[in-house]
Amino acid sequence: MILAFLTFFVISIDDDSQTTIFCVCENSADTECKSVCKGKVRIGFTPSDIKKGLKDNFAMHAAFVICGTTEDNFPSFDLHDIRNITAIFRSATMKKEYMSLREGTAGKTTRHLFTNLNVKLVSGHYDFCQLDIRQVNFLQPVDPTDVSFTQKTLSIDFSSLASLPKSVNHHGPSHGLHIMCNESVDSIQFGSDHHIVLGTKSGIEAHMDLSQIVKGHNTTIQLCARLINMTFSKVPTRLDEIPRITFVLRKSAHIFINSDQFPDETMHIPNINFLHRSRAVYFDSPNGTIPPTFKHEGSGTVFKNNQMSIFYNHYCICDGAKIDCENKCKGDRIVSYDIESLDQTVVGNPSKEIKYVIFNSKSDKGKHPIFDLEHFGNRILTVIGGTDDEHIEFTGDATDDIGSHSFTRVKIHGKHLLFPEVFLHDIKVDIPDLSENETYVINATYLKSDILSLQRLNEANISFIAPIHGYEIHTNNLLRHVSILLHSQEQVQIENIVFPLLPHTTMNIFCGGSLSIERKPNLHNLRLFPKLRIYLEGDYNSISFPKEQWPESLSDISAKMTLVHGVNDVYVVGNYDGQTYKTKPPIVSHEGSGAIYFNGELSNFKSSYCICGSDNPDTCYSACDKYGSIINCTSEDILSTAIGNPTRNINYYVVETAEFGSHPLFDTVHLIDKSFTVIGVGASQYISLQGSKEYLFATTSVSHIFTNVNIKLKDPGFYFFNNVEFTKCSIYKGDKVDKGSENTYNIVQSGLTADMFTLKSLKKESNGLIYPSKLYFHANGGKDLVKVQADDSKHITVFDNTDDDDIQIDISMLTNAVQITTSHGYSIDDPFIINIDENAFNKPSEIPKMLIDVSNVEGDDAFVKFTGRKWKDGFHNLTDRVTIVHGQLNIHLLSKQSKSGKYTQQPPHVTLDGDGDYYINLIKQASVFAPGNHENGDDDDEPKTIYIFTALLLVLAVLTIMAIAAYYSPYWHRPGEMKPSLQANHNEHNDYENSYNNHSSNNLSNHDKFEINHDEYSESA
Repeated sequence: MILAFLTFFVISIDDDSQTTIFCVCENSADTECKSVCKGKVRIGFTPSDIKKGLKDNFAMHAAFVICGTTEDNFPSFDLHDIRNITAIFRSATMKKEYMSLREGTAGKTTRHLFTNLNVKLVSGHYDFCQLDIRQVNFLQPVDPTDVSFTQKTLSIDFSSLASLPKSVNHHGPSHGLHIMCNESVDSIQFGSDHHIVLGTKSGIEAHMDLSQIVKGHNTTIQLCARLINMTFSKVPTRLDEIPRITFVLRKSAHIFINSDQFPDETMHIPNINFLHRSRAVYFDSPNGTIPPTFKHEGSGTVFKNNQMSIFYNHYCICDGAKIDCENKCKGDRIVSYDIESLDQTVVGNPSKEIKYVIFNSKSDKGKHPIFDLEHFGNRILTVIGGTDDEHIEFTGDATDDIGSHSFTRVKIHGKHLLFPEVFLHDIKVDIPDLSENETYVINATYLKSDILSLQRLNEANISFIAPIHGYEIHTNNLLRHVSILLHSQEQVQIENIVFPLLPHTTMNIFCGGSLSIERKPNLHNLRLFPKLRIYLEGDYNSISFPKEQWPESLSDISAKMTLVHGVNDVYVVGNYDGQTYKTKPPIVSHEGSGAIYFNGELSNFKSSYCICGSDNPDTCYSACDKYGSIINCTSEDILSTAIGNPTRNINYYVVETAEFGSHPLFDTVHLIDKSFTVIGVGASQYISLQGSKEYLFATTSVSHIFTNVNIKLKDPGFYFFNNVEFTKCSIYKGDKVDKGSENTYNIVQSGLTADMFTLKSLKKESNGLIYPSKLYFHANGGKDLVKVQADDSKHITVFDNTDDDDIQIDISMLTNAVQITTSHGYSIDDPFIINIDENAFNKPSEIPKMLIDVSNVEGDDAFVKFTGRKWKDGFHNLTDRVTIVHGQLNIHLLSKQSKSGKYTQQPPHVTLDGDGDYYINLIKQASVFAPGNHENGDDDDEPKTIYIFTALLLVLAVLTIMAIAAYYSPYWHRPGEMKPSLQANHNEHNDYENSYNNHSSNNLSNHDKFEINHDEYSESA
């Protein structure tokens, strides 16, 4: 058996002289076909354009590259026209383009591949030979019951399969099936007549009939989940009740056989094969049962719960004389170096934390332990060398896991360095020599290490992949002086090592008392400065910025660099020649009770100030007693506390102001790169903001917070912020300017958080006052926010618990989901409401993405009700549009009730984030699969219910008569018509590209003249 594992495939068409490449394109505002179609045969969208293109350019192998489509304008292909062509249909870019396909029958040796597309099927029958589908979203046909298709072989990913409308009549393949599942697919249910159901925790499921697979061919299903629940609708008593399936495990897995005890006849099931390579498999079953034995292929260890192990959280890995190991291991459980012994310590181990100490290891193969990191992906793993000459090796990839690994005093062999969060301490390396065009990398989600270990990795020519959560680098007690060179926002050099850095992450550096920082000349913009947090652990700490004077644009880098120094003093100096300071160092933020000096001068800045609006000194002293040094309200006084202040965030407490008295004036232009918080003490206080006539850009690391203040925008213009938060604030415009002058006020920000009080103030003043947010919008509603309504793709409306007007929010520029936090919804009689109007949206993808947080609702339960439309067809699955965070609370999803109080339909499926129980219409969901959608409407009434009940009684009577007839007539049987074989209950809009598997020569064969080049699967991909 030959198996090819792939994480992605590249269609190699540009160098294939036998393949004609058609560029199917029409010009639009976003698409210029001349540029996209360069070197390709360009054709239009109409069926006649496509027919003419095929007629003028005869091809046995074709690639249709599609671009410039919209939901209403897309190419229409006829399967009859391409019946003898082996063809690829794909989007020209990463964006999913649209196309429709009309019925037809494909040739017996053809192959058709559809990838990264929205596909609309028109009524009729489709008959394919070899069919490949990747990242396709099937659109709802006008009449899905009039659509059917068959194919000889099928290769498809789960998200595409789940998007197929369940009413489409899809007959299963006969000569091979391959399904690629992502990590969310964690449930497999075996039904009767070789039916299976693949499902996710969020309720997405796909039904499959495998009964059409002929002898000599197989079904292959690739699984990526670590914990898999396998159920049987009834316990099989014969092997022929179980379909032939090969499950390819991409990770070590715990498989729970959630079933009653199997009889002896089916305790060994060769029909089901688990291909696991070096990955371990642990089969588990309910108490009192023994799981059946399946066929399995691979070198990894296979365990069953009838092979009980005694687990520990401390082990000693030692080989040699028993008495020697016992003396060194000091009572810890001793295990040997072989992989199976090591697997037995972790696979099925309930401990979250496992620690190993290694003794007597050697560099020779088989003389040191090999850790499969995937076994420890979600665990806290600690490995320590018992001496200075211990050895270790790794296999597997844990970079997509959330564990934390620590390795101390060992020499690493091999080339697999793919960790979750990892801490390396006193590590040596012995890496194989690199072949030509080969590179070795270390990849971790968060990399912590001492500098000497990192230098050894660097000297071994191991490249660093930028960790998604940043670095923690320790140099103290190892280097007396540390030199840092700042290349860019994405590159920082420490000594001779250049570290790649992601823009949103922070590099944490621990060092002793001496540090110098330089920059590359092209680094002169604070917005492109890397984020650094430096922990100074010396008794005397000196930070120098030698050489030339830094530019004015970098005179204050406190938004990007912080010095943490505790009780010890820190000295920040520029270029010093032994007598005088030739340059001024930039202002950096600091945290600590010790003093900070700039070029020898003590910084007297504070982190908190009190701004008093009273003319009476005694009043100010009394009011400011607990809040810091007193300053006046003028812009100059406020700026004097901020410019040059090495505090990252300055707190300003405002007291004793009045509507018609003196107001503190904050100059947002000069404070654009300085984080500050303004808090009104006691009754709501008054402040003013000064804006700009010119368009500026705020630094990404800066935040501004306003609480309990009335904010006057002094003059027309722009008021710039990066992240801004308003709580209990009233915002209003200043005095109007002369007629004819520019009278526009705009609060421009990347992200905005506001409570209902502030949002109502903004609406009252002007709907256009707040410029639409780009990164995030967060409505922090508390108990006041009782309802959210999706108006259209660019607007939502939030409602409070009063009779005041609703508040519409413009989200037209938002790149992420709009965030709604509410404490409302503790009662079934007064739930939080999500309203999605039936007439506002034609398809689910038009609904704006929303993240609803109800985790702070009082009590143990949160109730969320969906209104506005019928939740059926594509609108029954909103998992990629709505996420509800409920934390530890039980979440109740409700739909509209009829006049009799009954729930007449199911609410839509949404993504849930929380550990509490899940209820639909007050019924607890014991299974990961939510019930199907009822077809009853919201307007069902009592008489209609009576008619339905009467009809059900009649149907029951007919079924009873049929059952009696069947009992007395052994020759009576059901018609032998073929049933629909492939159904998907819900859409799943998560784009997912997983590996492609050509399982055996009898399964999915490539056409001999048509090439799809695949990149061989790499564990480090």
